[in-house]
Amino acid sequence: MSNNEKKSEQSYTVNDKRGQEKPEKDNQAKTSAPEAETQSTETQNTPTINFTSFVLSISTSALVQMGLVPDPVSNETQKNMVLAKQQVDILEMLGEKTKGNLDENEQKLMDQVLYELRMRYVEVQDKKS
Repeated sequence: MSNNEKKSEQSYTVNDKRGQEKPEKDNQAKTSAPEAETQSTETQNTPTINFTSFVLSISTSALVQMGLVPDPVSNETQKNMVLAKQQVDILEMLGEKTKGNLDENEQKLMDQVLYELRMRYVEVQDKKS
């Protein structure tokens, strides 16, 4: 059997689902204007996630857990060294897994953030003792 004969024997089925989408749109239309406005504002205020912002987010979380930065939600300072170490460990793992795949600036950021977090972790642990 030649390729042309195989192609002519294949059949395709097309299902028109345009009529099935209507109820879903009706539910969306029922959303009140203030709710829709809030959702739109939240989406606009969401920062773009890239490698740098991801690393800095984990780093900031570690600093909050070490009690060096107040929690952004409660504005209180609390220490949880177990979670702080976990955040540092996550960054170390990320550094290992991305080794050789980062550009020069990303690698410098990773190295600097890890160094700074390790030093601060040791300082906080020493003060605790």
